[in-house]
Amino acid sequence: MYIKIINSYNKPTSKFSNSGSCGRTVNYLKAEAKEKNQECAFFNSDGDGFTPDEVKEKIDNNIKGITKEDEKYFSLVVSPSKDELKVIEKDKEKLKEYVNDIMRIYAENFQIKGKTVGEEDLIYFATIHEERKF
Repeated sequence: MYIKIINSYNKPTSKFSNSGSCGRTVNYLKAEAKEKNQECAFFNSDGDGFTPDEVKEKIDNNIKGITKEDEKYFSLVVSPSKDELKVIEKDKEKLKEYVNDIMRIYAENFQIKGKTVGEEDLIYFATIHEERKF
């Protein structure tokens, strides 16, 4: 598997500036669906079918305890290995389960005030890109 945390540039003109709204990032993530004349749907461990507007609202309003200088969100790329893709077999439900499992493990590696963070403490959304060209 390949996982990358996208470097935030913290400049208002950057696609991945994470010091303000996540709107530009959400628009970027919609590109593949838009090119295929499809609606972009996001998912997380709570379910499927989240709209880009719902994603933006939920992430942008998750600001409790965050200052103006703090990063507001993080963008991750999760790409299964060839062997993992053989198991997933182009099954989007298996891929969603794979991503949700990764996010659960990701959360468990953090502690806040001595408490281990759980998946339920994360606010995250994912979408599936079938081509790596954006």
